[in-house]
Amino acid sequence: MIRFVRHVARQAAVLAALAAAVVAVPVAAADPVSVGASQPATATTLMADARRAVQAGRLTAPAGDNAFEYYVAIRRIDATHAGAGEGIVDLYPMVADAAGAALERGNYAEAARLLALIESGVPDSYLAPRLRQRLEAAGVRVPMATAVAMAPR
Repeated sequence: MIRFVRHVARQAAVLAALAAAVVAVPVAAADPVSVGASQPATATTLMADARRAVQAGRLTAPAGDNAFEYYVAIRRIDATHAGAGEGIVDLYPMVADAAGAALERGNYAEAARLLALIESGVPDSYLAPRLRQRLEAAGVRVPMATAVAMAPR
């Protein structure tokens, strides 16, 4: 019971620090994600996509159509978007867990994709350097993430 309480307290502290970092770190502007062939995506459209992805359980996968990527794309359009910041904070532990699980399974491509998501969404992540180190130890070279590509619809 004491170990569980300590674990919960540590997780709460990590999430509080992460929330402060996500709110404080401006996300560099990038080209807007395209919703259709000719329309640039808006934060409102992407937020609706993110909500649908969450409802469908697409939190970290498939690549290009998951809630975390939509939240990161929103932050590129509007660095102060509260809903996107909250979504990133809420899903960050799941993305980190999925990356660790992909590493354990030997699915290095998926682990590298998730590492890129973490670095794009949470630039000050304390886990990213450890994940990168584990991938490199496995012989996988992963370039530093600067943008998350969204799959065309």
